[in-house]
Amino acid sequence: MPGILPESAKRRRITPRTVAGVLAGIFLCAVFWYTVHGLQDLIHIHPIAVLLFPLVGVLFMINVIPIVVFLSFEEEFGGLNPILPWDYIKICFKTFIALRENKWKVSNKDL
Repeated sequence: MPGILPESAKRRRITPRTVAGVLAGIFLCAVFWYTVHGLQDLIHIHPIAVLLFPLVGVLFMINVIPIVVFLSFEEEFGGLNPILPWDYIKICFKTFIALRENKWKVSNKDL
């Protein structure tokens, strides 16, 4: 009996690039956590620093979206590794160009 799930929903293999993407995501979340807690301490000294929270949140999202897209559509990114800075920049450009051209929605055919 054929499977119920489509081919795209079947189990993927975990590759070193997948592990690198997960580690990059964990690293970005740790940097965000550290930055938010640092801002909380800074607010006690300079209350106007509360205005930095939205900026930190936007920067976090801008940096995490390419990692999430990479992990979702890993095969579309060829041999790029998100741990390497130049490869991460290429992943970011490829992701945001695909998002912009498709009204901020992305699928594997757009990458």
